[in-house]
Amino acid sequence: MAITFPSTPRINQTFTSSSRTWKWNGFAWDAVLDIPAGEGGAGLSGDPGTHISHNIENNHFYPVISSDRTGTGRKVLVLQDDGTVGFEYIFFHDIFKPSEFTFTIGSFTLGGSASKTTLIGPAGSGFDLSGYTQFAVTYPSLTVEPTSAQISGNFVSGSPISLSSPFTSLSTSGLSVLYPTGDDPTTTFTLTAVGENGVSQTKTVSIVFPNYTYYGIHGYDPLNPPNGVITGDNMDDFLTSDLVLGSKLDSGYTIEVETGLDEYVWFCYPARHGLIRSVVEARSGQPRTDSFFYQGTESHTNAVGYTEDYHIYRASQENQGLEELTFSTA
Repeated sequence: MAITFPSTPRINQTFTSSSRTWKWNGFAWDAVLDIPAGEGGAGLSGDPGTHISHNIENNHFYPVISSDRTGTGRKVLVLQDDGTVGFEYIFFHDIFKPSEFTFTIGSFTLGGSASKTTLIGPAGSGFDLSGYTQFAVTYPSLTVEPTSAQISGNFVSGSPISLSSPFTSLSTSGLSVLYPTGDDPTTTFTLTAVGENGVSQTKTVSIVFPNYTYYGIHGYDPLNPPNGVITGDNMDDFLTSDLVLGSKLDSGYTIEVETGLDEYVWFCYPARHGLIRSVVEARSGQPRTDSFFYQGTESHTNAVGYTEDYHIYRASQENQGLEELTFSTA
């Protein structure tokens, strides 16, 4: 129900409605607080509050040792939501930021980077992580301290691997992981750290294992085969290698090449991506599908011993100058 105050009040005039009282200060109505007499032995005689016996619960402030969680505390006068007045404890969490007493992991990286890329290798073989320097962990400066930390992943030596105090780094020297199998080119490592409050947190970091896609310029003499033919054995010798990061070519894969007299564009990629359905000159938008011929499928072994089948395509026209070609399996 709306309260109707006097329209022309005098200074210090009081007004009472529904057991609530207000006083006019010349500008506005101030609530007159009804202080409970004798609450905890405190009044309005200038005492800042009342010392009381208290027992702080564990979930209020973890770092306080048990022996310090009992003793004397302080009750203060507070205005409740309903307008009444009472006394309440001052809690630790009212004074300090909750984030200062929450255990968190700031960052978890491998070799100082959020992610790394390496070349996919033979199934069942180990990839040496020593080239990645170390696993590095940070914790916020205002936090509960860590008491343990472990890194799990497909380590050849088994996992999880524990970090030593202060639980901020792990050398990759001597550590190896298995190359991923199938079409999944990513290996993920998980850090599990536990704070002194018993709370555990996790973070992950990954390395990517792509396959090579080979493309570039090579001469070809159609009147004298097999002169100038690209095979699974000579891709490394004649063509440039780039990386396909585990994605199919349905969204398109673009290369930039420039051919001169007696030079042709070649494009070789892992056969698991499927056959090329279209080729487009990206700058002009002109289709070039009919000017590329499928040369066959060859077995190819990459630089770290991983073997798989590659589809091989060659342009039918030489000396096309600078081109930006997009190959797609869609």
